[in-house]
Amino acid sequence: MQRLPEILNQARTAPYWDNDGLEAGFRVVGIESGSLFEELGLRQEAVIVALNGASSAYYR
Repeated sequence: MQRLPEILNQARTAPYWDNDGLEAGFRVVGIESGSLFEELGLRQEAVIVALNGASSAYYR
């Protein structure tokens, strides 16, 4: 947990809107090469619509 702030800074997200203009999730807009997120398979421009089975709306 000591490295948590460092780890969280290894990826950035922005809101993602669907074709109807509704917020539908988060788009990965920045991910550091070699980061934990990259190792886990998260990629640049990925769209996250749910986390652990819960809609991303829950986390807003």
